[in-house]
Amino acid sequence: MLKSKILIVEDDAIESMDIKINLENMGYEVSAVISSGEEALPMISQHMPDLVLMDIILKGKMNGVEVAQKIKDEYDLPVIYLTSNSEEKTLEKAKLTEPFGYVIKPYDIVLLRYTIEIGLYKHKMEKKLESRLQYFKNVFDNAPIGIFHSTIEGKFIRVNKALSSMLGYSTQKELINEVNKLNVADKIYNSPEKRPEFISNAIKDDKWHSYKNEYIRKDGNIMIGELYFRSIRNTDGSIRYLEGFITDVTEQKELEEARMKTEMIAWDRLAEIDGIYDSSPIGLCTLDKDLRYIRINENLARINGFPAIKHIGKTPREIIPTISEKIESMAKKTLKTGRSIMGVEMEGITPSMPGVLRTWIVQSVPFKDIDGNVIGISFSVLEITEMKKAQKELFETVKKLKLSNEELQRFAYVVSHDFKEPLRMVLSFTQLLKSRYEGEFDNEADEFIGFIIEGSKRMERLLDDLLTYSRITTTEEKYSEIDLNKIIEDSIYPLKLIIEDNNVEITWDHMPTILINRTQMIHVFQNLITNAIKFRNNKTPKIHVSVKLERDQWIFGVSDNGIGIDPHYHKRIFEVFQRLHRRDEYDGTGMGLFLTKKIIEGHNGHIWVESEEGKGSTFYFTLPVENNNI
Repeated sequence: MLKSKILIVEDDAIESMDIKINLENMGYEVSAVISSGEEALPMISQHMPDLVLMDIILKGKMNGVEVAQKIKDEYDLPVIYLTSNSEEKTLEKAKLTEPFGYVIKPYDIVLLRYTIEIGLYKHKMEKKLESRLQYFKNVFDNAPIGIFHSTIEGKFIRVNKALSSMLGYSTQKELINEVNKLNVADKIYNSPEKRPEFISNAIKDDKWHSYKNEYIRKDGNIMIGELYFRSIRNTDGSIRYLEGFITDVTEQKELEEARMKTEMIAWDRLAEIDGIYDSSPIGLCTLDKDLRYIRINENLARINGFPAIKHIGKTPREIIPTISEKIESMAKKTLKTGRSIMGVEMEGITPSMPGVLRTWIVQSVPFKDIDGNVIGISFSVLEITEMKKAQKELFETVKKLKLSNEELQRFAYVVSHDFKEPLRMVLSFTQLLKSRYEGEFDNEADEFIGFIIEGSKRMERLLDDLLTYSRITTTEEKYSEIDLNKIIEDSIYPLKLIIEDNNVEITWDHMPTILINRTQMIHVFQNLITNAIKFRNNKTPKIHVSVKLERDQWIFGVSDNGIGIDPHYHKRIFEVFQRLHRRDEYDGTGMGLFLTKKIIEGHNGHIWVESEEGKGSTFYFTLPVENNNI
């Protein structure tokens, strides 16, 4: 299955990167991350995403609302707004673009996922429904035979152009208005007494019935028509409406059989559209202007706890009294403004599950007639009770994990700090024992003493790294704007002897001044430069620190001409205590790059390596231009 492609338009670099990572973890493909409206439009044409996440407030000449309007007009793509505290005027303009949802910043991952899924699903269903409705409308409006839907009492619901023209009326609306002043039989039947016979046959079954009938045209002339009709029923068997078509056989007795079959297929397609509504996994219903149910699908009926037919003609107050006030408030506002209300979270208890507090996301959309007048309200309801429960459990788990990590960091500090003193004593006395008595015992004893000294030194280095890790994860040192040229100089100063002894050539580009933790950033450059020197080959070691600005982040690179790293190990080297070489080849504890990765991530950046064995290495890491979330 192809991944849904999402385009992110967000001028906050950290926010956009975080959203991108979360979307990719959810299984979506992020086609691009754009920081301005001017860049967004050509990128949409290039990538054609399935959905656009749009920040309402963007830097530049165009804000998110203007961009969304162009996307709606030119590409017909679903847009979900990212917003925080926007002005009421801006939000009102945003609503005019008919977005597929809103995500409030700082966003909730679960709600973000739901909003995207419902937006994609809704857009997919709208396109499918639009395609089928357009097909039906084209067949209905342009069919050469007269087509109608009417109530069982004889009131027209809709008619096509051919029928209105056939009966001498200039428009469909004129025909409907004239007939509905009385009814079909009394207004256009030449023999009104025939209709009861027609209806009695129609209510027996759902088959097509045909009759010859005489109709009175607007000019008073008689038209002989071949009438075909059948009843369309609700799920409980009651008649919803009658549908049929009339052919003018005043001069032509019958219509070709093939054309009639084509029209019957059109009705089957309309039934398919009804099937989409009834089988939707989202609860759907429509209320009239008096807030009475006129349609509801099985999903929402199950949520409410009553059969669908029991809803018809009743108000939410009669069906779901505990939450009816909220539903009716949304409905009245939609009727008054003629605008949709999106993504309202609602809690309550329904008769289907007495005593159980449940949660839903509710949306209301104005239901309009063919003239654009609001005649009701359509609701969509998605239950998220289990999702909210899982969200709460996840929050508690994260809270416990955070406390556990804090305790672990304190333990690491105590262990690394308090263990150093006894270890130093063991090392000192063992070295004293070696200096005084080396050679006086046998060779095996001298070897054992050497093992003790070597092991103690390794343990001391390991405790030093643990102490460094503890200090890094619990540091209270403030971040400040610092010139990275000075940081590099301070990093290589303690390495002066090893640099001179190995004839190392170190160069660097002119560095920017950015917001960092000084001590931690010195550790980063010192570790990467030390590794470049340690893992050298027989060539003169050459190290270069590069930097380039790419959109909203600085990309730094520390390159060397050393032994390189097999691509198979590119991720492993950043894990704690991971070493690629034996201790007798290269000394170390396996914590250096792990600590470096922690520091970079603490600065809202990320680190990676590009290298091949025998061809040197380049360690890249990023730092945001504006690090506002530190």
